[in-house]
Amino acid sequence: MDIVIDWINGLAGLLGGLGILFVGIATLWSRIKPKKVIKQTRRNGVWGLLPGIILLAISAGIFTTRAITAQEQPLNVQLTKQAWDAFNEEDYERAIVHAEECINEFRGAADREQKQLEEDHVPLPPKGKVSDQQKEIILARGLLNDVATCFWIKGRSAENLERIEEAKQAYQATLRYTYARCWDPKGWFWAPSEAASDRLSQLQ
Repeated sequence: MDIVIDWINGLAGLLGGLGILFVGIATLWSRIKPKKVIKQTRRNGVWGLLPGIILLAISAGIFTTRAITAQEQPLNVQLTKQAWDAFNEEDYERAIVHAEECINEFRGAADREQKQLEEDHVPLPPKGKVSDQQKEIILARGLLNDVATCFWIKGRSAENLERIEEAKQAYQATLRYTYARCWDPKGWFWAPSEAASDRLSQLQ
């Protein structure tokens, strides 16, 4: 669920860009209404149009930056977001498809990272609200977090589709990733492995 935070930030930037765009258009329109265009241009020249031009340029810059950033998102982030989006829309079949894409592509890397953390006896990351430093450490394990999260999404989606055995298998796989954490937009982290364990106990 780390991806949710990026989505929220992107939405805020988009709304800000739209606001600036509309203000810029309104400013230009007030300056160049058809009946006043000749008179206004003679009186103020280009300087009268400058505020609107500047606002339009700023909005164009915001949109361009957001577009480039979206294209540069890692594949695991894109796939996890797509899985979450489908899950939240209750399109559980599509959620499973995207979750499996992420799992199939990045499971090996996630397994290696989990194993290395275990061998190094690294303390398990905290849950709930964490410090900025702890947050950076958790988010740096993006592949591990996303694979565990996608296994949980797959399990929950299968459960909602009443495919209980498939759900159990996905939850069992999630249990392995004890170092994975998922971000909740309310401002805290949760552990997919623990959530999967809770769901398994409900399905016994």
